[in-house]
Amino acid sequence: MLEDVSNGIAVTYAAPNNCGSVIVFKQDIKTLPIGTVVHELLHAMTHIFRQIGINLSNDTEEVYAYMIDDLVNQFYKQFTKKIK
Repeated sequence: MLEDVSNGIAVTYAAPNNCGSVIVFKQDIKTLPIGTVVHELLHAMTHIFRQIGINLSNDTEEVYAYMIDDLVNQFYKQFTKKIK
């Protein structure tokens, strides 16, 4: 397990064989704070980047920024379809 937030509404797990991450939200998506979503997506993204050798530094900061932007946009695009 990578992260288990103290408020208990989300957890990020490393997938078996380091093939990615799984995020489990324990709260209705309609009431999930955006900060929690970004927090867990950042853990998953950091895990994936470490596996492919892209560690956070001044040289890679922009890659991290673009990726978190894309992940958050994709997350809300997918889940807003499901809650309508």
